[in-house]
Amino acid sequence: MGKLIGYARVATKEQGTDRQEMDPLAAGIRRDDLYVDHGASGINFILRDLIACQREALQRAVFLLQRQRHVRALLAADQLHRVFHFVAGDILGAVLALSYFQNDVAYFYLLGFPGG
Repeated sequence: MGKLIGYARVATKEQGTDRQEMDPLAAGIRRDDLYVDHGASGINFILRDLIACQREALQRAVFLLQRQRHVRALLAADQLHRVFHFVAGDILGAVLALSYFQNDVAYFYLLGFPGG
């Protein structure tokens, strides 16, 4: 499996991300590979940087994990079935489109980076 990258987001700067960070870290994502966004208005700067640093990859798989689901339970039940493959030029639009569902999506993983 490729390098694991995590992304956690909350809607406001006042909200904590501790809960969103626990599951990715428990699933083996290194803390320095976990990007956290505190809901800055306008473009999500952390997300922009995450996408920019991974743009050279040819394919991505985005696993959406719902806020009330636990990562270990998903892995054990093999329920990571919502996978989307994107070429590098399309990932920005796809991830930004997913960000509109911020009430439903707590965090997601980008997997399959070359050399990861």
